Amino acid sequence: MVCRVSHNGHVFISGGIPKNQKHPFIQIIFENNRSTIQNTTDELKDVMKVLKHRYGINDTYAVGHSMGGLVLTNYIEQTSNKKRYPIIKKLITIGSPFKGIERKSYYKNPNNTGPAVKDLKPNSGALQALVEHKESFDANIKVLSIAGVILDFKHGDGVVSQPSALGIQDIVRSNQLKTKIVNDINATHSGLHEHQTVDRYIGEFLWDIKD
Repeated sequence: MVCRVSHNGHVFISGGIPKNQKHPFIQIIFENNRSTIQNTTDELKDVMKVLKHRYGINDTYAVGHSMGGLVLTNYIEQTSNKKRYPIIKKLITIGSPFKGIERKSYYKNPNNTGPAVKDLKPNSGALQALVEHKESFDANIKVLSIAGVILDFKHGDGVVSQPSALGIQDIVRSNQLKTKIVNDINATHSGLHEHQTVDRYIGEFLWDIKD
C-alpha cells in the first residue's frame, strides 16, 4: 500500500493490504517534503488515523530515513496513549539528524530550501523540542538507530554526522535503544536506505531474520 499526502494535505491511497499477509508494507510519501517537522507530523497523524479507522491497523513498526526519523519521533511523543492512532511498537531511524546538519555546504545547495531547512539546523527549536518532550516517548517502544560513516564520524554519511544520526539517545532510554554504524564508502546519506547491510539490520531488528 502507498499513502500519498498531497501539497494541500489530502491523503490518497493506492494498493491494499493482502489478507493473511503477516508483514504488509505501507509506504507514506509526502509531496511537500520541504515542510516543517511539525507540519509533516500533523500530516502523518492524518494518515495513521485513516489506517486505523479504515483498515483496522492497531499497531505497526515504523522506519524513517533522514527527516522521516525526526517526524516519527515527534509523532510518537505527541500520540502516546491516544487511542485514535495506531501504536508503534518498534522504530528504526536511518541517518536522521537529531542534532541537526552541521555541514555548511548543505545549506548552500539550492535544492535544500523551505521551512525544513530551519528545523534541520543544529539547536533549532524543533530539534530542542524533541528532547524537551522526551518523557512523552513511550518507554515500551524498541528503537534501532542507524548511522552511516563514509570516512570518519564527523563526516558521517556525507550529510549527517555520526553523533547527529545517533542523537536519539538523548531522547529514548538506553534500555530500549540499539545503535548500528555502517562503515562503508557506499554508506552515503541517500544510499543508506538502499544498502544491503542496512536491510540486514532492519530484518534482524523487526522480524528476527538472521539470513
